[in-house]
Amino acid sequence: MEYPPAHDPGKRIDIFVRMDGCAYPIELKYAQKKLEVTYAGEDYCLKNHGAQDLTAYDFVKDICRVEEFAGQLPGFQCGYVIWLTNDPYLWREPTTPAAGYAQFSVHSGAVKQGCMAWGESMGIGTTKGRGPLALRGSYPIIWNKYSNFDVRDGLFRYALMHVEAVRNNTC
Repeated sequence: MEYPPAHDPGKRIDIFVRMDGCAYPIELKYAQKKLEVTYAGEDYCLKNHGAQDLTAYDFVKDICRVEEFAGQLPGFQCGYVIWLTNDPYLWREPTTPAAGYAQFSVHSGAVKQGCMAWGESMGIGTTKGRGPLALRGSYPIIWNKYSNFDVRDGLFRYALMHVEAVRNNTC
């Protein structure tokens, strides 16, 4: 169950662990590409999430959210952001460096830090309600193998970000 913090009940964290007076917020994202496969007698039928530019933005926004909790949760020790996907678009570098979502790209090897904004080529339908994001820390993106069904789009990877309390940053 999502946790609504006392300082801002409208913002929720996916998992909240409190142990020995210490607080650990955790955000999870799972973006899937269409996949139908049977494994160990279990049928999996994943729908295509699509809108990878928005997914990348939302991934980065989750880091911002955990950073915000760092400054407002009593006993904050560290937080985590975990992404899981079978969509290679997310872990691959954009083919066009000037792509409108490039600053939000979460490809393997990217480093998310500082202020990020949409490029001029992005339409209002994409950017509406999704303003610039500012990160306080620096987050290298490393995608690791999670599992592989050995079929098209059957490779799943995850990325894990460790979030510590750091100074404020604004755009």
